[in-house]
Parts: sequence; structure tokens; C-alpha cells
Amino acid sequence: DGIVPTHMKEKDNWVRDTLFRGEELVTIDKMPNRVDAVFTRDFTTVLKDRWNTGVNLGFFVLRPSKEVFYELLTLYKTSNYSPIHGWDNKGYGPFDGSMLTKGLLTYYYHEIRPNITVELNRCKYQNMAERPMIRINKNNVQCRDAKESKEECTDCRQTAFNDIVVANSKACRSPWNCEYHDSHADSRVCKGMHQSWFQMRKDLENNSDSKYSPSHQEEGSYYPEHQGYCHGGKKGTYIPMKLAEEAG
Repeated sequence: DGIVPTHMKEKDNWVRDTLFRGEELVTIDKMPNRVDAVFTRDFTTVLKDRWNTGVNLGFFVLRPSKEVFYELLTLYKTSNYSPIHGWDNKGYGPFDGSMLTKGLLTYYYHEIRPNITVELNRCKYQNMAERPMIRINKNNVQCRDAKESKEECTDCRQTAFNDIVVANSKACRSPWNCEYHDSHADSRVCKGMHQSWFQMRKDLENNSDSKYSPSHQEEGSYYPEHQGYCHGGKKGTYIPMKLAEEAG
């Protein structure tokens, strides 16, 4: 069997138009019989004059294989990389990381072994809460996903936090920066990420086997979602964890 669990096979969890080779769009209508790799795509690297994207290495699950490993080594040593057209001039680049592992895996699993991969819904698996649009000029914006119109552009910031399986705080910044995220719909994913992170810290400290001092001993005054670990909304106001022996 493939490595994709049942809950990932639901149609709203995986992307049907998964392969984007240059100008050609290859449509997949059903889940492959065997799946050796699942991934999401990273649209944060898109620029107004560079629309190519690669796999997101923050969420990339694959079936271990020595055969694939040595095939990738050979590919890296023998393939040509063009700074304009990417790997073997197939359109897999340029984008941030395209000359490195990110670009090589994108090329390999889309061009060399395209029938054993599945692209998952990036809003559920590796939600980065990124802005969905990119500004082209003073008067125009374009969806980061060039296949989508402005009206239908996927906005992962609108995803209910409880529907997210994997979250990435890149756009939201690190929780220990103590930034405030309001209740606006565009901020709810970031707010949920940070609130969840602070709650995990609190649970760790309050665990009976924890080596850290209980969270009730530290009372920050900044917004409730920070769980008492921030004195203000900027870097340097975070209250760090303390070992129980340090707290006295």
C-alpha cells in the first residue's frame, strides 16, 4: 500500500491539478495506486516576474528507498541546471532553493517519477498563513498560484484553525516575539498557531514529571492568548522557561 493514510485521501485534502510542468498542466483525476511521496507546494517564493514554484520541504513525506537515493545522487551529478529554465531546461526553476534539494526533489518527483506522488492541500498540510496575492504594479495584483484567478485565489489564512493538520509559523513569525494578532479573519490562523504553542508550553510546565517550574509562577500582562508569557508586543518581552531548580 501507499504511505498516504485514509484521512489524506479525501478529495478536499489533495490537489487534483498536481503537476505543473512549465506551461503544460497535467491533471490527475484519482489517487495513484502506489504513493511514495506526498508534499505541498511553496507559493511564498513566487515573485512578480517568477511564477515557478517548488515543493515545500517543511512538509515532505516519502517512502525510504536506497534505489531512489542513488538515483537522486546520479541525477544531481549528471543533470544540467539552467539559471533561467531550471533542471535540464524543463522549467523546474528558478525559484528560491531551486538549485538545491528543493529544486532537485521538485524535478525528480514531477518529471522522473511523476506517477507516485500526491500534492496535498497546502491550507491543511503546512499552512503558512501567507498572503495569497502578489502585487504586479501600482494598480494590479495577481494570485500567487498562477492557475487561479483573483476571484478564486486560495487564501489559507481563512482556514479554520481546527482543520489544519500541519502549521508553519514563517509568515506569523515566532511565538516568542510576542506579537499580537487580532480577531480579523486574516489573522486567525496566526493567532491560533501562537495560542496553541503557548498552550503546549503551559501543558509541559504543568506536567507532574516536568523539570520546569509551573506556568502559574510567571504572569505576563500581555493578551490572554500568550498565556501569561509576554509582557508586551515586541521582541525581548517574552518570559523564558525556567528549570524548577532555578526558580527556587
